[in-house]
Amino acid sequence: MFSSLLLAAATAQGTPAAYPAQDVLSVFEHSCTPIADFDKATALAEKAGWKTFDAVPDSKVGQLIAFGRRAMERMGTDMEVIEGGTYRREVSGRDLYMVISGVRGAGFESRGCRIYDFDAAAPIGKAELTEWAGREPSSDPSENSPILSYGWEPGLTPDHTDMEVIFAEQDADLPGPLAELPLSGLVFSASIVELTDQ
Repeated sequence: MFSSLLLAAATAQGTPAAYPAQDVLSVFEHSCTPIADFDKATALAEKAGWKTFDAVPDSKVGQLIAFGRRAMERMGTDMEVIEGGTYRREVSGRDLYMVISGVRGAGFESRGCRIYDFDAAAPIGKAELTEWAGREPSSDPSENSPILSYGWEPGLTPDHTDMEVIFAEQDADLPGPLAELPLSGLVFSASIVELTDQ
């Protein structure tokens, strides 16, 4: 009897808790849907429990933001960054970070929302993502890629251009210009791209 209890306890300790995919996906859907209006998106984020934080340069979020700015500079185009804010929140035991931002250039405007779970150890399966989205991804992961990415067009709503759920293994060896990207775990991304008169 005692040995059986010890075995059960050891088994329980060695079994990691299941990832709360539905909880995190629900937060992604509700937090990133209203990005057509950044004022509305940020107001709803605060009501939903997201807390603003300063993404200092040495933080993972700060490094991702810096990577994006360097990429824009390398492109040599005259684009304006649209600030939406950086946030963090705990969801079902997971530490999540959200960045709302965009860019405005000649003839277009792009607005995006990304939620990061940097410590996620495994991807969310295609079947579970399909059930959540109500449709299969319109793009599947590339073969032999260190990044597993499922994409949908349109995205969270018909006016969203696209959305993605991305997984990168911890310490993944990313190719080419992505090698300096501090990406790990799960990323939930939604974006809207619109043509403008400018």
